[in-house]
Amino acid sequence: MKKPLALALAAGITAAGAVLSSAATLGGLGGPDLGADTDTVASCDTDGVSVDYTTTYDTTAGQYVVSGLTLQGVAAACAGQDAEVTLAGASGTLGSGTRTALAGTNVTVPLSATAPATAIRAEDVTKIAVVISG
Repeated sequence: MKKPLALALAAGITAAGAVLSSAATLGGLGGPDLGADTDTVASCDTDGVSVDYTTTYDTTAGQYVVSGLTLQGVAAACAGQDAEVTLAGASGTLGSGTRTALAGTNVTVPLSATAPATAIRAEDVTKIAVVISG
């Protein structure tokens, strides 16, 4: 074997050994499997829905409370899906409700107050979140 070739091989083996030994000092890092995918999330109702609150006057507390609501203008394409509604205020979640298997364009959703509250005070409601999925 010629001397330059032997020196080149020795240098290559030394460099590979240095890389492998420095990688070994990284604490055993390995390359786990990785996968990714994307999908389009289409809405069954592209023009939105409106909300009509059902309120009652609580004579004991002397205030209006929200006892339910109606989602209006629900697209026919949403039939059979579920609607979840959450009412919130400055103090957090005030109440929520679910209606399963939607049918029709106007859907009533009963609400329950978030414990320990027994009612959703109308004056406390500042936000509403609605999701239709299924």
